Amino acid sequence: DAQESRGLGDVYKRQTQGEALMEFAKLLRDQQRYIQAKHYYLRAEALPSHREPAMLGRAKIAIEQGQYSDALHLIGQVAKENPKRTDLVSTIATLKNLVRNDI
Repeated sequence: DAQESRGLGDVYKRQTQGEALMEFAKLLRDQQRYIQAKHYYLRAEALPSHREPAMLGRAKIAIEQGQYSDALHLIGQVAKENPKRTDLVSTIATLKNLVRNDI
């Protein structure tokens, strides 16, 4: 069915677009081009399939820039939206200590 085929093509295009946005954001982050990287992570965040990894990418930037409160907010939001991410508990605790001690 042409309608179904077109729908699957749209899903594939969005998936590919999201992957490209994430790869480009990571490349920019690795080059410490944080403002540009944040822009691409935010664009990827708009795609439901890439929301979580994009938020975590922005959190990594915040940590690299010493913006621990921002990182805590982002990681906390990911944990709230996906309670199965128990792997984030220790990171959240560490960030809370950093924010509390204002390091």
